[in-house]
Amino acid sequence: AFIRDISERKKAETEVRNSEAQYHSIFENALEGIYQSTPEGKFIAVNPAMAKIFGYESPTDMITSISDIGSDLYENPQDRLHLLDLQRQHGQVLNFEARAKKKNKESIWIRINFHAVKDSLGKVRYMEGIMEDITDRKKSEDRIVSEKELSDSIINSLPGVFYLYDEHGKFLRWNKNFETVSGYSGDEIRSMHPLNFFDEDEQEILTERIGKVFTEGMGEVEAHFFTKDRRKILYYFNGWRAKFEDRVCLIGMGIDITARKHTEQKVIEEKELSDSIINSLPGIFYLFDTEQNFLRWNKNFETVSGYSSEELKSMHALHFFADGEKEKMKETIFRSIEKGVAEVEALFVTKSGQKIPYHFVGRPSIFEGRPCLLGLGVDITERMMSLEKLKSQFDELQKINSELDHFAYSVSHDLRAPLSSILGILNIADLENPGATQKEYLGLIRNSISRLDGFIKDILDYSTNSRKELQCEKIDFDSLMDEVRSNLSYLNGIDRLRIKSEINDPVPFYSDRTRIEIILSNLLSNSVKYQDSTKKYSEFSVSVSLSDKNASIKISDNGIGIKEKHLDKIFNMFYRASEISKGSGLGLYITREAVSKLGGTIRVKSEFGEYTAFDIVIPNLKLSKE
Repeated sequence: AFIRDISERKKAETEVRNSEAQYHSIFENALEGIYQSTPEGKFIAVNPAMAKIFGYESPTDMITSISDIGSDLYENPQDRLHLLDLQRQHGQVLNFEARAKKKNKESIWIRINFHAVKDSLGKVRYMEGIMEDITDRKKSEDRIVSEKELSDSIINSLPGVFYLYDEHGKFLRWNKNFETVSGYSGDEIRSMHPLNFFDEDEQEILTERIGKVFTEGMGEVEAHFFTKDRRKILYYFNGWRAKFEDRVCLIGMGIDITARKHTEQKVIEEKELSDSIINSLPGIFYLFDTEQNFLRWNKNFETVSGYSSEELKSMHALHFFADGEKEKMKETIFRSIEKGVAEVEALFVTKSGQKIPYHFVGRPSIFEGRPCLLGLGVDITERMMSLEKLKSQFDELQKINSELDHFAYSVSHDLRAPLSSILGILNIADLENPGATQKEYLGLIRNSISRLDGFIKDILDYSTNSRKELQCEKIDFDSLMDEVRSNLSYLNGIDRLRIKSEINDPVPFYSDRTRIEIILSNLLSNSVKYQDSTKKYSEFSVSVSLSDKNASIKISDNGIGIKEKHLDKIFNMFYRASEISKGSGLGLYITREAVSKLGGTIRVKSEFGEYTAFDIVIPNLKLSKE
């Protein structure tokens, strides 16, 4: 017999059994999912926590349903291949995040931490990994990204320059327009102090106003903003105190008011535009989904509407408009979400029943992964009152004597000069390659100025027609039509209008050239404005037949036409026969007055959606000339 001491072996076996029992306890009771697989990816074992993560009743149920960790566990086939490729990199701990599918096909995010377990000879025995459900963390991260995208969208859609800095003057946020206007890069702005952008002569007042914002909550100032190339731009700045990242900060916006300051005449539309820009700073902001359910809004929305935050959560966007305007607003909302930026004017109905005229601008956005509409609303009550006041003033203008009429004529000329300067400045601004948002606002300014310029021209034409005596001269209709076409070349849409003219002039024709130009110009302008976009071509036809007695002028187009109920009213002052009209309502009134001054007649025929035709007869003043 041989006797051998095996105490150490028995002790080692006991330690192994204890270790295995401890590992088994950890494996079975761990909160994280744990699995073992072959080097090729075949499941050997999974613990209850892992089965629970993927919605299986037991580990056995999971292994039976999914034998291969790289097969049906992941949504993206590339993730499966990537995981198996990582498993082949034996000998190191690897981390991997991917989208996976539960038993009920629900999508979740998981994080895998796995490594290779080798024997004493270095051969891989099996792969061991820990899985954790990180879906909630991913949703939080997505929420942060969504909030940041929304914040950036709001900031970059604002007019003018936006900035945010702390009480030490350190810039924290700014919009793209700030970089564009100043000429500095983002890195340069980050290292600068707000006062670096202003002249030393203005820094004292600016320091005082900035301190006022931090102590009183808000403030405003006008100052000259210095760009990197040392240009001076007069800006109106408005600032508010706010908290950002646990710091007291100043949020501010600046609007370029150089053009407004240079315009000596207080033109109502120009003043209204600048007021709209300034008043839009505290305007109403809203965000709602495709079902018009509110997702976000600002405090001013609650203040203006009179509804509390809890009430707004359960309300529908169309609730704030009267029944007669709900269909129009629904169509505008749809157009904005589906096709891009849209704007509309409507009466905003408050909780108390007050109706406030507002101008709304909406643009599509993505919030929390779904399409939404982001918008701003500006109170236009003052503008509407100004327009009513302007109409009243124009009525009084009709009653003044010839001396006061001459005064109106002179003022009209003085008004058009600064408008031409503003249009020139806008053309220069276009050459600076502005961004999409800036182009949009430049376009809005240009349209408003063009409308104002057209209105002033109408007043000037009216004054000219009512004040001037007939000036008899020989009329060359060919050259006159060329001149009219050239003068209206700036109109949006004239390039798609086919203009045809046929002049039959066997005899000389004498009349007042200025008034005939007014007639032709107004009718051509209307044809440009009221084209039918559904038709392949837009046409404007002029036929002139001259005789010793008169000129017969026939003008027609294939535009949207005029409804029959409007035909007997279209020559009335301020009457607009079309809902899309953006003019003054003076064009056809002035045309009829000009024809009347020439001793002629004008008749109109139209079929809605088909055509409009004017038949004008003007006497030949040849005898009086001779």
